[in-house]
Amino acid sequence: MENWKEIPSFAGYYEASDLGRIRRKKGETIYKDGRVANFSQTILKPSLTNKGYNRVYLSMNSNKYTKSVHRLVAETFIDNPESKKTVNHINMNKLDNSVSNLEWMTNKENMRHAFDNGAYDERNKYCIKNITDNI
Repeated sequence: MENWKEIPSFAGYYEASDLGRIRRKKGETIYKDGRVANFSQTILKPSLTNKGYNRVYLSMNSNKYTKSVHRLVAETFIDNPESKKTVNHINMNKLDNSVSNLEWMTNKENMRHAFDNGAYDERNKYCIKNITDNI
């Protein structure tokens, strides 16, 4: 069963699911020029970034935003008491944005995870290993 929660930074407008999907909530929006639009509840279709991550286009209060799906899901479902900045895909699959596949990390921890899981070729391993040896 899919569970939905409001995305904190887009409360009242969008929700994220624990399976890694984003949907617009049913509601009314008033534009700056006074026009009123009624929106139905709709699951958004993500697009791919050039690095292979899913992203969605959101709008709120006449402002438009482009957000990574994995970050929205993590911000909605995963506590981050240490205020780590990076969301890591545990199984290395950038398209698997389910809560069970995401975790907060530092950039250094994320690079170590990528190195340990063979995400870099031999030419890059030496540099990354030197940077992350002190984790």
